[in-house]
Amino acid sequence: MTRRRWKLRTQLSLSMIFMALTVLGVFIIGMAAFYLFLQDLWLANLSAAHRTTLDALINNESVSPDALTTLIAAFSLYWGGGEYALAELAALIALIALAVLSSVVIGLLAARRLSAPIETVTRAALEIAGGNLTLEIPDSAGGVLETEDLLSGFRVMTKGLEQAEREANDSAAAIAHELRTPLTILRGRLQGLGDGVFTPSKDMTDGLIAQVDTLSRIVDELDLLSRLSAGQLVPQVIEIDLVEEVKRVITTMRPDLDRLEMKLETSFVPVFLQADPVRLRQALTALIDNAMRYAASGQYIKVVIHADDTFAYLRVVDHGPGIDPADSEKIFDRWWRADSSRNRAAGGTGLGLSVVRAIARAHGGDVIAQNNQTCTGAELALKLPLHRAGGVAEQAEI
Repeated sequence: MTRRRWKLRTQLSLSMIFMALTVLGVFIIGMAAFYLFLQDLWLANLSAAHRTTLDALINNESVSPDALTTLIAAFSLYWGGGEYALAELAALIALIALAVLSSVVIGLLAARRLSAPIETVTRAALEIAGGNLTLEIPDSAGGVLETEDLLSGFRVMTKGLEQAEREANDSAAAIAHELRTPLTILRGRLQGLGDGVFTPSKDMTDGLIAQVDTLSRIVDELDLLSRLSAGQLVPQVIEIDLVEEVKRVITTMRPDLDRLEMKLETSFVPVFLQADPVRLRQALTALIDNAMRYAASGQYIKVVIHADDTFAYLRVVDHGPGIDPADSEKIFDRWWRADSSRNRAAGGTGLGLSVVRAIARAHGGDVIAQNNQTCTGAELALKLPLHRAGGVAEQAEI
């Protein structure tokens, strides 16, 4: 059962009320006990005659005037004496000291209870500042809602910093790995040409240019990802015809599809939306390129456009080996490749789908990866917010 958490102002108010009631209770109970003690002491010191007169008064019996006068004189003499005044003053001083002590104890307990989560965060912040990003922040008993939210937010921040550091290290290692191959080839070929080991030829020149193009592509994609992540690259949004933009990409990539003998089918619903046409063409190119590299065995790609009341969907379906369910999110990580394509034989940089997701999210959308529901293969869907300038026509096969 989850224990109820109180807000900070509620606990402070309750602490102050409890402290005031405690102080008031100390005075009331203390003074009541003091006067009861004096009463018992006075009664114990009464003479037999005075006690008989007092009992008669308590029982509503008749008392002689002389006996009553004598009792009142004894009472006045006892309670009006200096000893009583000193005892009363001593009792007040003792009760004040006890009330102050009670207030201090209650205040320390309340402060300790309320400040414990903040002290925990402070110690954790110092540990993290020292480089310990794997620090586990313990739960703090008795925290208020605000401090619990502070702890929760701090845990999220810590995990984010840890993940950021891990991603930075992984990216640095991946960048070194990706750049090493083309740089090694370039250095070896150029050194061979300089030493006269190789004879200059068009094929060798084309190969060297291809390696330079690979380096340029990696740099360009890294630059795009970093600017999109930092919010420095704002899509140049205009009203576009999504079908026309997709047709342009297909026309450009048709020779490569024909070379691989891959069958291309399309299913388009006319859709108009506000988007950056250059970035959308880049995203679709990456999706089709991904299918060509890793699903060429299926020799089939289908591009589908459709929309609902909120979003437009651009789907690329293939008949390749499909996606392991455990990898459905990993495929969008930078540099990640499936086990069957971890080397660079397929020619990819490992950044293509990361670029697709960054472009989609820069438009307020996302990209979804799943396996084909009707047969083998994968389906990658670009989901974009729909701002239609015209109606949705009937689905057309082209």
